[in-house]
Amino acid sequence: MREKAAAGADVRVIRSREGLQRETARLPPVERNYPVRLVPEARIFLAVLDDVAGVCFPTLEAKVDMESMLLLSDPAGHRWAEALFTHLWSQSREWLGPQTPP
Repeated sequence: MREKAAAGADVRVIRSREGLQRETARLPPVERNYPVRLVPEARIFLAVLDDVAGVCFPTLEAKVDMESMLLLSDPAGHRWAEALFTHLWSQSREWLGPQTPP
């Protein structure tokens, strides 16, 4: 994602507080050149690219199942995914990095 952002792509990430805390506890700090915002919990995985979007819903055990990703390449599906991401982005809180608590 850092490479895409450096090349001019609009990269924005929304993470759950818990997921980010788990990641930062087990991995070394990463320099990010894109904004990260936090939500209390994330119930889906959503990626929106220029012409396709992907969405995954949780399993009954509340884990993201990447093998069951739905790809949305039709204009209506892509608009829906963009609108959902924009809504979630506006409801999230900016994370300023490891120096600040998530």
